[in-house]
Amino acid sequence: MKKNFRVKNPAGIPQHLVDEDNKSPGSTMCLKAMMFVGVLIIAQYVISQIIMRGYHRTVFPHYTGRCRNVSPLKTGSEDIAITSDGLAFITSGIKLFHKLVPADSRIMNFEGRIYLFDFNHPEKPAKKLRMVKLPQMKDFAPQGISIWEDKDGGHISVLVVNHRLWQARDTVEIFSFDRNTLVLHHKKTVINEFFRSLNDIAATGPSSFYVTNDGHYTFSPLRLLERFGMFPWGDVLHVNNDNALKVLNKMYEVSGIALSSDGRYVFLASPYGQDLHVYSRGEDDKLTIFQKINLGTAPDDITIDSSTGDLIVSCFPVWHQVFKSVSNFGERGAAQVLRLTSKSLDPDKRYIATRTIELFADDGELISQSSTAVVYGDALLIGSVTDRTVYCDLKG
Repeated sequence: MKKNFRVKNPAGIPQHLVDEDNKSPGSTMCLKAMMFVGVLIIAQYVISQIIMRGYHRTVFPHYTGRCRNVSPLKTGSEDIAITSDGLAFITSGIKLFHKLVPADSRIMNFEGRIYLFDFNHPEKPAKKLRMVKLPQMKDFAPQGISIWEDKDGGHISVLVVNHRLWQARDTVEIFSFDRNTLVLHHKKTVINEFFRSLNDIAATGPSSFYVTNDGHYTFSPLRLLERFGMFPWGDVLHVNNDNALKVLNKMYEVSGIALSSDGRYVFLASPYGQDLHVYSRGEDDKLTIFQKINLGTAPDDITIDSSTGDLIVSCFPVWHQVFKSVSNFGERGAAQVLRLTSKSLDPDKRYIATRTIELFADDGELISQSSTAVVYGDALLIGSVTDRTVYCDLKG
């Protein structure tokens, strides 16, 4: 039988101290090295969170022209899509419980609706649109919105991300818009096994679209683990005739998505990475990375200025304020809108080199947390997750 020998201790020194002295120097150094690496990893995570969430940033109000709030919108205008002739469709009344975002109790009184704002008559209030034949109307909680215009017949399809309250799957609702009666006629509900935590949508046809999953889990504590652990479990899908194709995998908290006017490029917002990704679109709708643009701020939504092709990017410059302002409407979050213009006239190099212009910045007094923005002519319309909507005349 093998015996265990211990160092003799005639002086009566406590045995655990004798055992400590007999540890090899190599094992002690290894332990210290592991502890040092662990501290570095934790420090890197903390510093990255501070930078991403904008704790170091201060925003001062800055905008050209005159700005005012748009009546009657007071319960959010999370996303906006605009037609070629200046009709802006606005989603309002988002519920955020599926993402386990702590929200002010007043959000339960928000009514899920779609509004219409006419840039040709900006002095008029936004109009709440009537929705016909939409199932489970009381559970309608819209977020992302996109439109598809039939250039020949003038027909407008409206595609909306819907977070049905306490439902396991998000859906996409497809409407047909009647210009004469200003009514949205519900045509179809799209649901798919890959729909988990939908955020934004970009139409590629009257019933086909790209859509972002900003995460994997909903209504689960695992969503908090996913977010704070920075696990890349989101993705981007292309859906056509109810068939969904994953075109991008392993994405972390992606949000806004947009299609270029010519359909050749897809733009994707990565708020935590503070990047805007540009992808070239293949004939099979698959995406290939073309360019990554660091903005130094957290982009949320992307729209296209149809007259110039410029990108209009709404941002959360102080990211941590978004969560504060959503959980308590008395808190305010800073707002920011950027315009990205190209320095190249070559269509194949258009987005490689860009110039960034700040169109709008606010400390939260005029509008809290800018989630979307559209430009039409010399006018700017800015939306918010849970706050008011702002119209700016850029001419002054």
